[in-house]
Amino acid sequence: MTTTEPRAGLLRFSAYGKLWAEEPQATRPPRLGKSSEASGTRGARRLLHAVERSRLPPKAEAGKRDSFMSIKTKSSSRPKRRTKTQKFSTPSTNKGRLRRNKLKSATARLLRTTAFNELTLDQITTEAGIPTSVFYHYFPNKKELTLELLDEVYEQFHSGIIKAGPFDTFGQGVVAVNTGMLKLYKEYAGLMRCVTEPMFATRWKEHLYDWRNMTADGLAQFADPEYQDKAELSAIAHSMCTMTESVAYEIYVTRNPALRKRLPDVETAAEFLSTLWSRALFMRQPRFVDGSKFKALSHLTGERVSSK
Repeated sequence: MTTTEPRAGLLRFSAYGKLWAEEPQATRPPRLGKSSEASGTRGARRLLHAVERSRLPPKAEAGKRDSFMSIKTKSSSRPKRRTKTQKFSTPSTNKGRLRRNKLKSATARLLRTTAFNELTLDQITTEAGIPTSVFYHYFPNKKELTLELLDEVYEQFHSGIIKAGPFDTFGQGVVAVNTGMLKLYKEYAGLMRCVTEPMFATRWKEHLYDWRNMTADGLAQFADPEYQDKAELSAIAHSMCTMTESVAYEIYVTRNPALRKRLPDVETAAEFLSTLWSRALFMRQPRFVDGSKFKALSHLTGERVSSK
């Protein structure tokens, strides 16, 4: 091809990009022969289209957006479910807080008769009187809801003990602690059944350790300062609290018929456990509990008694 005029495609590219016009003649690409004219034209067109696409504003690119209102796609109108890593803060409106509390209360009620693994979101939202689609506005899943419920239940117990104190005597303190833990297990028996599941056991153990540390600090007030040993007091608190928690679980979660018959209410069970605390720590029958209520416990001796 002998003509010196640029091809139409190259002229368009030069006018649009102003690349070749600003470069010296020596830097222009060599002219193509007749045999490669068609392929050269196609290559120039592809290059032209690539440059044109790069110069388009961001909102014209398919599937991308600079802001919330840039492009509407089919998926943009669908609400996105929050992921586990997103933080679910407390709603700022009264309606939102009310709905959140309803979901937690409904879960606590349903867990009394339904195992956690069998509990569905439809059951929770139906019990709460809230549409199922709204659930994800407040919790990512039922596990996180239950964990938050465990935290709140323990916080109620902890704040109740703090509010009731300080205690003038050991008897007042130990009765208050045992009563609080027994009430917790009685009122939230279904929720307490969940603490044996691995996904909840770790969180509940953390709360129990906090309770034992609080108890150890309380025991230190009744120990001779000269012989105080923090590790020993912690071991005592661990042993005593574990006993109370185990008995509460057996009565209200396992529903042991023999224990429920002998300790029919929270008050009786609290007095029984408080008597055990006193006899274990001070090796005497406490004055704050009527010894006639628990005759077998009151008449335990350190020697073997022969049968008559």
